[in-house]
Amino acid sequence: MASGPPNYFTTVTTNHYLSDRLHTKLSHEGKRSENH
Repeated sequence: MASGPPNYFTTVTTNHYLSDRLHTKLSHEGKRSENH
């Protein structure tokens, strides 16, 4: 795990964070469109 490049963990964390943000945004958009 720690044998990889120093930025590997940061990259994975950032990707997970961005995907989570995107999923939340899409979920919010979906709920908002369903209300109309």
